[in-house]
Amino acid sequence: FNKMAESLQREEELRKHLFSNVAHELRTPLTILKTHAEAIADGVIDREKGLGNIKNEIDRLIRLVKGIEDITMAEASFFTKGETVEINLREFLLGICNEMLPAFKQIGLDITKLRADVLFVCTGMDKLEKIARNIISNSLKFTPLEKATDGIGGKIPYKADGGLKPPSAHTVRERSSLTGFTEKGGVSIDYGIEGEMYFIEIMDSGRGIPENEMPLIFNRFYRGAKSDTESLGLGLEIVKELVEVMGGRVEVKSIIDDGTTFRVSLPIKGV
Repeated sequence: FNKMAESLQREEELRKHLFSNVAHELRTPLTILKTHAEAIADGVIDREKGLGNIKNEIDRLIRLVKGIEDITMAEASFFTKGETVEINLREFLLGICNEMLPAFKQIGLDITKLRADVLFVCTGMDKLEKIARNIISNSLKFTPLEKATDGIGGKIPYKADGGLKPPSAHTVRERSSLTGFTEKGGVSIDYGIEGEMYFIEIMDSGRGIPENEMPLIFNRFYRGAKSDTESLGLGLEIVKELVEVMGGRVEVKSIIDDGTTFRVSLPIKGV
């Protein structure tokens, strides 16, 4: 009975929090839409430019609605145990890598799986898939392709402040041996067992997360100081909630200009 009461109270708190956040997120694009519509009507701005701005805000609203749908479905799963099945973690992660590979190749990045070991675990497959996809998608957003070259065909790594720094040959070799990254960068996935838990590590060669932002990245609708405006800031919050429901933990390590590693640890036999 106590667990049921706690679950209901948690559900109500999440619902109130979601409504509050949604109201805040809707206010900005709606205000901009109203402003541009009035400006067009008054002849203050060019009609074509104004309509373009309105279209951008409508696209933003569509993304927001999609994000709300995603978080609603995720929250529904927070309170359901779901089916626990035995999966081959290697094949599971390989399937996700293959499905997401076109998105990486489209912008010239790589996604690789480091191990070939067969590892069977009992887990909530649907929840685990949401966790992995959200982290990988987040890494893809913050691992931009460097279009500049060093003059001899090599890529120059991206710097968070917009500057450029040429890599030494040693740096490229060392990083490639540890992460599986090519010079163009991307996302690398590792997995294994640690005690009674199995882990999945997702490493990217992106811009990194500033230390002062680390405590905030799992907050709902948090996008970061240097985030693009298209990000809703929901993916990592969903990750944290799902991991906790599955009886696990998620850890993050990040170095500016070098990349970020997310490590998800979950019980081998599920919960």
